[in-house]
Amino acid sequence: MGWNAQRITSGDKRRRGLVARFTAEDGAQDLVEYALLAAFIGIAGWAVLMTLPNLMGATYASWTDPAVGVPSRWDPPEPASAGS
Repeated sequence: MGWNAQRITSGDKRRRGLVARFTAEDGAQDLVEYALLAAFIGIAGWAVLMTLPNLMGATYASWTDPAVGVPSRWDPPEPASAGS
């Protein structure tokens, strides 16, 4: 074998050793899990914050609509007649 061929095979062995060590060790597994959890919570929070203003706007608009919302329910009843 030539010098380059030996160099390539030793690099392959080094890579195989690195992959084997990476799959066998679990020292940083908790950090990866926390990073994935933080990413999930961040994405879920972003999704909620993107939909919340539309939902709040629609709810507030329904409250201020006098035909449908809360002001129509605040109308006092007609007074009872005094003669009855």
